[in-house]
Amino acid sequence: MDDYETIRQLADAIYNPRTSNEDRRLALERIEEIKSQPLIACEIGVKLLATPDEMMVHFGAHFLEHCVRTQWMNFTRPQIESLKNAVFGAFQGLRGAKRFVIEKIITVLVEIVKRDWPQNWEPLLPTVFQLAKTDADYLIR
Repeated sequence: MDDYETIRQLADAIYNPRTSNEDRRLALERIEEIKSQPLIACEIGVKLLATPDEMMVHFGAHFLEHCVRTQWMNFTRPQIESLKNAVFGAFQGLRGAKRFVIEKIITVLVEIVKRDWPQNWEPLLPTVFQLAKTDADYLIR
């Protein structure tokens, strides 16, 4: 199964105004089914963060937000570090992104920070301050 193409089709069914209510409902059910499988949902979310399509990045962040909120305590430290790196990398690559994408990535980052800082993410503040000085001015619009 091509995860990207499957999620793309589901997203199109959800957001296309010409989609019938029944097809939209089925697409939403399929998304919820995927989200109920935490490892698969997180893997798909991380993959989607790296795509050039902003709607798919948003969808990926949505998957990751769900994973962080519902499965955080089940993650191993390497999984957490991988997730942090993926989300922080997406955050650093937000230049020029639409507001809805920026807000969703920041929401996921905040959910991770609430669970992992300061105990396991000491360099967070220096990194954020460095971003604020150099690269994140575009986020404040």
